[in-house]
This record gives sequence, C-alpha cells and structure tokens, in this order.
Amino acid sequence: MQKITTKLSNFFGTKITLSAVTLDLFNFTLHDFCVRTPQNDTILYTPELDLRINNFAISSKYFEFDKITLNNPYINFYIDSTKNINFSFIINKLTSRDTTSSTRSMVLFVRELELKNADFSLRAFNKIARDTGINFTDLHLKRLNLRVTNCRVDQGLSLKIKEFSAVDKSGFELKQCSGRLKIDKTHMTFNNMNIQTALSDIYVKQVLFEFNSFKDFKAGSLAKNVKVNGELKPSEIASDELAWFIPGLRHYNLKAKVAGKIYGRLNDLKGRDIDISYSKHTRSEEHTSELQSRQY
Repeated sequence: MQKITTKLSNFFGTKITLSAVTLDLFNFTLHDFCVRTPQNDTILYTPELDLRINNFAISSKYFEFDKITLNNPYINFYIDSTKNINFSFIINKLTSRDTTSSTRSMVLFVRELELKNADFSLRAFNKIARDTGINFTDLHLKRLNLRVTNCRVDQGLSLKIKEFSAVDKSGFELKQCSGRLKIDKTHMTFNNMNIQTALSDIYVKQVLFEFNSFKDFKAGSLAKNVKVNGELKPSEIASDELAWFIPGLRHYNLKAKVAGKIYGRLNDLKGRDIDISYSKHTRSEEHTSELQSRQY
C-alpha cells in the first residue's frame, strides 16, 4: 500500500501519507490516512480508512473498490485569495481531457462509499460574519454521515446518494437526503432528490447548475456567475427552515406546498408554472414570474 500512496502522491503532486496498514485478504485498513495540499495544509484526515479492493492497475491509473469506509474523518476545504479551492489540483487531474498514454486521466470506481461521523468545513479567505442562518463562506458540518453507491471518477464525477445527514454549526439539521449527482467541468446536475428536515419534505426532479469553471463558485460572486435550471415536485416547505438560508423569513411560521420550475442566475431567478398552497389559500402562477432571491 505504501507503493500506492507514493504513486498517488507523485500523480497528484502532493503529499499523501499513512502510519500503518492492516491487511485481511483483499480488505485493507489504512491508519492515519492524510491528504495535504502542495502547501502542506490538510484536506482530508481519517484515523481509519477501510478499503475492499476489487481491482487496480497503477500503471494504467485504474482503481476499482467494492467499498471504501472513512471513520471519523476530518475534511477541510478552503477558498484562497486567488478564488481557488484547495483541492482544485485534484479535480484538474481527475478531469483531464488529455487522452495520451502519458497523461491519461485516472479512473476510480467505488461500488459503495461511506463516511461515518465526519467533520466537514468549507471556509473562504474573505468569509463574511453572520449572526443567524447558514454561512456558506464559513460552513461547518458535524455528525455528517454519507453513503453513496456506483461512484465513478473519470473526466468528471457521478454517483448515487443513498443516505446523507448532517448538522450545521448554525443549528440547521439535514435529516436525510438521497438522489443522483453528476459533475463535470462546467455542469453539476442533481436528479430525483429527496431532502428531509425537521419541518420540510422536498422533492426535486432535477436541478442543473451551469458555470464556466469551479472558480464561479467563489465567495461573494457565486450568485451572479452560476445559472440554474430546475424542477420542484410538490413539496412541503416550512418558512422557519427557509430562514436558515433567507433570514428575512424568520417568525413567519408558514408551511406551504410548492411545485414548479425555476431558471436563471442565482441572483435573478425566475419561475414558471409555480403552484403554492398554504392554509386555505392557493395561488397558481401559470405565466413567468419573478422570484425573490438573495446573494450568498
């Protein structure tokens, strides 16, 4: 396994380390597994990384795993002053479109990937202080549990989310999320998503995010750089929980059933065929209408 970490370190141009390996047939446990940036900042650390290997060929950059489990991992993402996220060099390697034999992109396939009790943070160098709600420039999720299947990295990322739950430092709790995700250099697509919280139950047929590069997700300008096209199936949404994202909705104490389509940039969203029902009142918008949005 030390040979693999050396190969991976050389391939990514960064330091990947571990303290020991426990072997049981085709099951490996990597102890103190750590991935750092070229500047030696930690991106990922886990005391135990369990691997059930199906097939791999270092020379052809092909790796296939039956299952990967990260126990109590620490995941640290950071957006620096150049608007780059600290793992962008990994994305660039994995999504390389050069198909020559010497620079062929890595193929990674995992039948099942599980994160148990993860600690996840996403911070920006110019983070904005917020007293209430979720702060996407200084995000910190604890008790994060994730299980995905059919995860493939090959000039992009595709996977099926079976279970996803977490608690943000603001107090917001995601009880369960499932669906499909596909990412490439200019698109991020969520299909058949079901999102459950304490007060809301949301069904999304599809949400497509379009962007020029991952730099469009930089703090402070994400809303004007990223285009959205999505369809919401009939869903129950509570204003008290929307307030985690839009603080102005605090104290409204409304619960509505919502369905319809949205499109446009995040700071200028528009809606079509929007149906909203709450209490004994129903409002249906069959024409294109403006939706309120905020920049985060």
